[in-house]
Amino acid sequence: MYDEMSTSAGGETTTIEKPKTRAEKIAEWRAINQKQYENACHEANCTCTPTRAQILIIDNYNIPPID
Repeated sequence: MYDEMSTSAGGETTTIEKPKTRAEKIAEWRAINQKQYENACHEANCTCTPTRAQILIIDNYNIPPID
């Protein structure tokens, strides 16, 4: 038996995972980087000049590097 979600080779059936959508990838990336984003926002507001790392995490959080 063959369909889009499984494949068969030599009598063994293997399930193929559906690729993640861009929205799912972004949500996963944001979940992983949530704490760093919150820390960067807090620290950037406490100092006159945020560091390059703080600016990059804030920019990447708003527009994730996922494609």
